Amino acid sequence: MRRETMMMTLGAALLLGGCGGSKDALADQVEKRADNTADAMEAESRGIANDRAAGVIRNQADMVRSAGRDQAQAIREAPLKANDLSQKEKDGIVNARVPEPGRDRGR
Repeated sequence: MRRETMMMTLGAALLLGGCGGSKDALADQVEKRADNTADAMEAESRGIANDRAAGVIRNQADMVRSAGRDQAQAIREAPLKANDLSQKEKDGIVNARVPEPGRDRGR
């Protein structure tokens, strides 16, 4: 049940808001979304009595946060103009599904 709650929280965090017109605004949105997701994961881990399981979730939160920073940096360095992207394309970048660590490989 806790896992379902966490996944619903993460899903809701990923579905929030659009992004602005600049490349930096787009990168900031991606990074903020990853931070919000990681924060939700860390909050959920505090409710888990098993220290080992809670630690796994905290490690996954760190990976999500790091992936968000990396993706944001790649957007900032990419030779693209965010104003040339449609809102649907921007939303696709911001709402990109991050694979759950240890799962979704090769699928």
